[in-house]
Amino acid sequence: LTDPNAQLEELATRVEAQGFRPYVIPVGGSNALGALGYVESALEIAQQCEGAVNISSVVVASGSAGTHAGLAVGLEHLMPESELIGVTVSRSVADQLPKVVNLQQAIAKELELTASAEILLWDDYFAPGYGVPNDEGMEAVKLLARLEGILLDPVYTGKAMAGLIDGISQKRFKDEGPILFIHTGGAPALFAYHPHV
Repeated sequence: LTDPNAQLEELATRVEAQGFRPYVIPVGGSNALGALGYVESALEIAQQCEGAVNISSVVVASGSAGTHAGLAVGLEHLMPESELIGVTVSRSVADQLPKVVNLQQAIAKELELTASAEILLWDDYFAPGYGVPNDEGMEAVKLLARLEGILLDPVYTGKAMAGLIDGISQKRFKDEGPILFIHTGGAPALFAYHPHV
């Protein structure tokens, strides 16, 4: 797929011409409606942290942008003191930033809110490309499995965790407070990456 969203729209046009009413779900479910789940996730995080812990930073894999944008809107209004960092899994900051910002604004409009939080992205960890394991990501996958029994995947969470680990060692976070890692799943993908794991 070279441009999946354009290809989906083209297919929808053909289906409409046949008299049907298709509903196009974008890649990753990343539209304002789909991203509302991560606005809700931000609410749950804020409720669980209230009076217990002050999260300094939140780290999430940033791909099709729904998770990142939903968290950005929710955390801006519920935990504005926490920085949200998206570790890109498929593209540079220059290419990812407009995707996240556009979706952030669409979500805010849907909820009748303002969204002015700066979108922070790190693009040092996705190479050589989407779906292709790299040494840093695989080391993060193995480290968490070995030390914590937590399974990450080489496509999203492994690369995001590589960013978190390197971010700590490089002192890239705003301070030394608690960091929350958003684990978005993906453990079944491990089986597709043998012998890398």
